[in-house]
Amino acid sequence: MVQNNWTLRLTLALLSLLSVQGCAAQSSYGSDWWKSAGVDERTQFIAGYVDCETYDRQNGDFAPVQWTLVEPRISTYYSRHAETRRTAPSLILEMSGESAMPNIGGEVYPGKHGIFDGDYWRQMTPSGRTGFVEGYLSCRSSAPERLPIPKNPIAWYVRAIDASYCNNDQDCPDEHATEKIGDILSKLSGL
Repeated sequence: MVQNNWTLRLTLALLSLLSVQGCAAQSSYGSDWWKSAGVDERTQFIAGYVDCETYDRQNGDFAPVQWTLVEPRISTYYSRHAETRRTAPSLILEMSGESAMPNIGGEVYPGKHGIFDGDYWRQMTPSGRTGFVEGYLSCRSSAPERLPIPKNPIAWYVRAIDASYCNNDQDCPDEHATEKIGDILSKLSGL
């Protein structure tokens, strides 16, 4: 009986530690993470963050943000401020105003989550997909209005979205490609 009780406690402690580590990975996007991530992951992190900020947090100022312009600005900031404790999300919020461009005569994507659908997902690299989910969930976890925060590891969400979009070279109905990444994340998270 004592052995089983000790084993149960050890198992619960390990599960608790793994749970905390999964959450910490989702909320510690500082300069060390930025420098270790590739350009695709960083750029799509910004795209996911902008998607959440624009549509879930309803901050219309983020709609015209060009994430491909924000990424090099943040990279430059981190290279010039090696000891900073600022996170990538805080820099996205600060630098996005400088990277907004009006959509003059460009494509218009009506509805929530704009271009972020199955076609967008399938065109991303695997590291870009990871970055998008990281950025999106980071935005959700930093919301002052306390949006529900998903608890699964990032890789779990990426695999589930891949399956939703039939990324295993399967023939997939068109309606799967039109579903928005943010809507799938909401369903997966029970939001």
